[in-house]
Amino acid sequence: MTMKNNISNSFNETLKDSDLQNIGGNLSELILDSVLEDGVLKDIPIVSSIVGLTNIGIKISDRVLLNKIISFLFELKNIPSEKREEMINKIDNSKKHKIKVGEKLLLIIDKCNDYENSQYTAKLFSSYLAEKINYEDFLRGANIIQSVEINDFKNFLNLDKNKIVYNHRTHENLKYNDVKYLMHVGLFETNTEEISVRAQDDWKMADQPYVVEGGELTYDITELGRMLYDVLN
Repeated sequence: MTMKNNISNSFNETLKDSDLQNIGGNLSELILDSVLEDGVLKDIPIVSSIVGLTNIGIKISDRVLLNKIISFLFELKNIPSEKREEMINKIDNSKKHKIKVGEKLLLIIDKCNDYENSQYTAKLFSSYLAEKINYEDFLRGANIIQSVEINDFKNFLNLDKNKIVYNHRTHENLKYNDVKYLMHVGLFETNTEEISVRAQDDWKMADQPYVVEGGELTYDITELGRMLYDVLN
């Protein structure tokens, strides 16, 4: 078995069968050497697999990946293992998806900028496990989360819902500065309000007989952006 297959299979095993209740969430104080020695994480298959591949301690890159994996697993700890196994097998046994869930998640987690992106990705994956979204929407949303700067993403989730354009209408349109770092990742798109022309109420007294309305640029949340905003809030 290749190294790649060993790691992805151990992650699949972790996702399906492991008891994740003992995983802590305070990663700022996580010191892998001491935690591994006392066995808290040592029994988690994916952790032991990665550590077992290193002959001289754990490299910085391994530590970063492990932190992201642990933060991901922490968000799944309240999903029963039976439900995790059911939903993962649903994808693994389908002919539509060529990459198994464990391998796909490792690729996604590895690309996350930091462990907070990994946590949000896990929350989105939890929504898939709970059958609130489908697997394709999870993959689309994860692609955004893994690439966006984390503070920009937090600002997105903290936007006032009354200011977000749904169906091209809002009480108070968002400004360019509100969304300038969110458009290129697919959370917002620009649209132009429909232009209408009507006659002046008292056209004899007006300089112009017609009134032109609309044509303003709006920043509309995309369908995918709305899914992420609703699920992660």
